[in-house]
Amino acid sequence: MAEGTSRLSALISRLKGKKGLRPFSRDINVDPGTLSGWLSGDVETPRGKNREALIFFLGCTDEDLSRYLAGEVQLDGLLRNLPQTEQPLTLNRVLSWLPTLSLNQLARLAEAATELIRRRTDCHSISDLIETELRNRRWTLERLAEEVDISIEALIGLRNGNKPTEEQLLDLTLVLTKPDGSRWTFDELNAISCTHHTNHVNGG
Repeated sequence: MAEGTSRLSALISRLKGKKGLRPFSRDINVDPGTLSGWLSGDVETPRGKNREALIFFLGCTDEDLSRYLAGEVQLDGLLRNLPQTEQPLTLNRVLSWLPTLSLNQLARLAEAATELIRRRTDCHSISDLIETELRNRRWTLERLAEEVDISIEALIGLRNGNKPTEEQLLDLTLVLTKPDGSRWTFDELNAISCTHHTNHVNGG
């Protein structure tokens, strides 16, 4: 195990603590499969959006993380130097502010979020993503069920437009991929699901 790899594993292990992998993946906005690789030492350094998510969760800079992974700063030193007055789960803090917003503000926020999701994705539903994945991988529904540990009956329901549970979305992050080859995160899949079903309820 390389030095950078062991340091990354130690960092993720400390941050995760006793929390389960899936709940922690939701907190940090990195899919469970990637986190598992970090913990096992399969990855030397996080990259791209996963690196950004880790930095955002830590509340540090890219340079801070690079210095730690290079062995220039010890783990306790990295965590000790982080702002103590701020919690890393900024998303949770944002969610806690929602009850203080007016109806007009909430409506504007929902409209902006929906439009952003539409611009960032080329799909309209989880069903579309499943169909695309089956076609690209040339898998049967049975093969997909084996890979994600979701029953055939549940997958048929998802293909027919049923709203997925959080557990199912977490399982789907293990296989569903974007056009660039990267995997969809739980938050992205959840946003797609919520947007699709909100539009469906509203007649969109």
